Amino acid sequence: MSTTNRLHRFSKAALAAIASTVAAAPSWADGTEGLGIPSIAISEGTDLILAGVGLVNDQAGLLDVSIPAGASVVQVIAYWEGLAVTASEHGDTDHITIEGLPVEGLRIGGATHIIHNNYTSTYRADITSLGLLAAGENSLFIDGFDFGKLNDGLGLAIIIDDGSEDTTSIELRDGNDYAYEDFAAPLDDTDLQTFSFDSHTEDRDAELGIMLGHVSYFRSSVIEIYIDGVMSDELLDVIGDLDGAEWDTYTHALTVPAGATSVSIRPVSRDSVFGSKAGAGVASVTWVTASLELTTEDSNGDEGCSPWLWALNGHRWGGGHGNSMTKDIHSWTRFNSLMGLPRWRTGMRDHHDLMDALWFRGGRYWWRRALNRHTAAALANADSGMDYPFTVDEIISMYRDAVHADPGPETLKSVTYKFAIANYWNNCTLF
Repeated sequence: MSTTNRLHRFSKAALAAIASTVAAAPSWADGTEGLGIPSIAISEGTDLILAGVGLVNDQAGLLDVSIPAGASVVQVIAYWEGLAVTASEHGDTDHITIEGLPVEGLRIGGATHIIHNNYTSTYRADITSLGLLAAGENSLFIDGFDFGKLNDGLGLAIIIDDGSEDTTSIELRDGNDYAYEDFAAPLDDTDLQTFSFDSHTEDRDAELGIMLGHVSYFRSSVIEIYIDGVMSDELLDVIGDLDGAEWDTYTHALTVPAGATSVSIRPVSRDSVFGSKAGAGVASVTWVTASLELTTEDSNGDEGCSPWLWALNGHRWGGGHGNSMTKDIHSWTRFNSLMGLPRWRTGMRDHHDLMDALWFRGGRYWWRRALNRHTAAALANADSGMDYPFTVDEIISMYRDAVHADPGPETLKSVTYKFAIANYWNNCTLF
């Protein structure tokens, strides 16, 4: 998808952040001269769509956005920003209309004095209850902007549910972070926004998004991206009136390498040097939102290694070795203790560990030994970071059901078959 389109889409989202209220409420600052974690309730969905409209030339405009067929709209949040001529001109709330309906937004950043009679503020409102969006093409009339200096624009963050079972997380920051290179600190630069997460054994797809006001199309700028604190990319002159005059929504796809634990981003007010607008003058930036969409794991659950491989590679279990694969499950973990069961339930002696279970020790009944063997491998698979179809807690619960320690539909054979299929017939990516 072209990043110059008016629609900017975050796929497979399990949203981690945005909303506000249409009713009056105490004011807060989610970020003034820096973005912050939204101080609001969070909705979940499978997709986040960003769309915006620049309004600097008027107090009104049309915002166009497409919602995929068959998707339901879960939440719609509006962000808008502009420049007032005095600090008191715009207060803790601001009022606009969308499709003729009144909307009250709460200030989440500002008022920040830039220079002379210029004060920037960002407002946010949850407009879900207005029911303005549905699957298909939508065009909303935005009106009522009355900033005394500039009406920079408005953007929507739209959470939808398309019925899929994707496993993706989204984290978002919002507020008001202004920067112009020639001004005195802190107005000369933006604060880096860092998104932290657990490491993974494989590369993962990710997407960064930003929403900004006040970036002129003919001015130069840079977007810096870091992975684990090391710059991985500089995007030169990619923003500037993407959604109309003085408003931008922009997304950037990237790969998060295996083992990485953070991604950072910031738009920078400086000359790109080698970009398409180099030498044309430096852009000023009013940063409103930043977000990271990250694939948490493959949703197919199609990876698993056999008991035989785990039995022959005891040195690859967790325990501090440099090439360990599991984190919390160890080959010497006591089987009965982990299951919370006595020996007469498991057939294992209390000193038997998971490695003993892999080698068919414990009990005289074949099905119980087979269950123990595949359970030990299942636990190692689930704790290794691969896309295994069961979690450690689910494995323990299924085992307790199978040996009739807890009520449920499972039997020795049913759970053994489930674990055997996951352990043998799937892709083993670790050995």
